[in-house]
Amino acid sequence: MIWHEFKKDDCSAASELLSVAPENFLAKTLLKDSIFHLHIPKTGGSFLTKVLNSSNIKFYSPSHRKCNPDINLYPDPTDAIPRTGIFQDQPGFSESLRISIIRNPFEWLVSYYFHSHRINFPESTDFLDNSLGVGGIRTIYSSFDTFVEAYCNEEMYWPKGMAEFRRFYPFQIFDSTGECQAHFILKNSMQNDKLTTSLRTSIICLMSAFGYSPHGFPTNIAELLNKKINVSDDKNHDYRSYYSDYQIKKLNKKWKDILEVFEYNFAGSTGEKLIIDGEKLRYSFKENRLWKTNV
Repeated sequence: MIWHEFKKDDCSAASELLSVAPENFLAKTLLKDSIFHLHIPKTGGSFLTKVLNSSNIKFYSPSHRKCNPDINLYPDPTDAIPRTGIFQDQPGFSESLRISIIRNPFEWLVSYYFHSHRINFPESTDFLDNSLGVGGIRTIYSSFDTFVEAYCNEEMYWPKGMAEFRRFYPFQIFDSTGECQAHFILKNSMQNDKLTTSLRTSIICLMSAFGYSPHGFPTNIAELLNKKINVSDDKNHDYRSYYSDYQIKKLNKKWKDILEVFEYNFAGSTGEKLIIDGEKLRYSFKENRLWKTNV
């Protein structure tokens, strides 16, 4: 644990920050000396990685793997770069505080479609190399409307390597028995029309629990926290402007469990907590059902 010199007002601010976290958050965090990030694409994980890599907290972030070895994750969900293995086999998994980020699915889906990472692989003829949209999805669906239609209709074509993202997009953090492998999940959602305020608050809370003063972040970290979080170059509008009433209705039905358990609706976050106890979450791959236990 990295304890910096706290002052009285720091303790007060940290206490206020902890109000957005579960009751067991600080106690569990104090037992750990490192953080392991289970990265779900297009949730804000790259922003988290930049901030924590600039800190003196020991941080592990093996990108875009999974916890269930039975799930097909190839081509890779982002940019068709093959990555083998599961999170549980990566350095730092066992001994670290394990975190992930969940994003309002209405925001996430727009970001998924408008993602652009312009890397080409000349040696491959696979269309997924184009990287327009996650996995090159915009080379398949030329409009957001046709993309949402395919996302909601499992009888329509969808790339095999990204099938689980259509079925249940946070699948990567659940093992084959359905147990969530993240101790805590940071919520990412637009609040009061300010971009991803909730994620910044959650990160500051996390770093405060690891000993950083909420009022005295080093300059390099403070500058990162104040920067605009990654936004897809090709997305030009508020995510809400992309949806029709019909699409909202369809997606509310498709994401019923996600919206209830993670406390989101079309407008944003509906709950007071910005950090979720992942150890209370269960997911059935067979039934495609998410729920929260009382344990």
